[in-house]
Amino acid sequence: MIRIPMRTLTLVTSSLPLLGFIICVLISFFKDFEGVNYTHCRVYNFLPSISASIGGFTPQRYIWRVAVAFHTTPRFLFAFMYYNWHRQDTQNWNKNSKYKTLCQANLGVNLAELCCLLGLTYVSSEEDYKIHEKCFIFFVVFAFIYMVTTCCLCHMRKTPMIQRSRRLKHYAFIAFVLSICGFSYFFVRHNLYCEPYVYSMFAFCEYISVVSNIGFHATVAVDFRDTNIVISSLDNEPVNTQNGYLLR
Repeated sequence: MIRIPMRTLTLVTSSLPLLGFIICVLISFFKDFEGVNYTHCRVYNFLPSISASIGGFTPQRYIWRVAVAFHTTPRFLFAFMYYNWHRQDTQNWNKNSKYKTLCQANLGVNLAELCCLLGLTYVSSEEDYKIHEKCFIFFVVFAFIYMVTTCCLCHMRKTPMIQRSRRLKHYAFIAFVLSICGFSYFFVRHNLYCEPYVYSMFAFCEYISVVSNIGFHATVAVDFRDTNIVISSLDNEPVNTQNGYLLR
């Protein structure tokens, strides 16, 4: 039987895409600077976009794919843990149909966000730009809806929750929304005017969106701070699942 504290699992899960992203950008910056900063209008830029950093060159492509692969399984687990956590607010679940529907929608968009992340990871812009682009767009859309529905559920909860978690979620959500506005503006401006440095500003806003998205999901460590993941291979083994989730 193995017990894994949620804080440890969350730290590892959040660190994988964050470190993978940082490593890919650094390698791209020092190893493939001209290639990752190349644009159709050939103006000078100094920061590579995420798509160029994670999918255009090796070993960056493989580093990012491995990081996302190991990070995805716990994320699916967290999605269902949050769904059960919201259901435990029985005052809302049994009496408020809007709360129940919002919980179900929250789980759905969370899973959809993960699927889109897998799509944009394993289909790079170099391999199929249209599929990669659509996966990225839907990833942003589903991530936005997930954050909105999560914040709404936090406000609707009758069962008390940690104020620090709610506050961190709000900060991460605001940063994510601002980054979306930023990279949308700079992307349109780049395609219209092809000015130097504009695509780099687009890339910087992308970086903020990645970090804020990871930070939002990392608040699971606060919400489930006293929870352990219990892994047991024996059906008849007595297991204390208080403050824990049992996996067999």
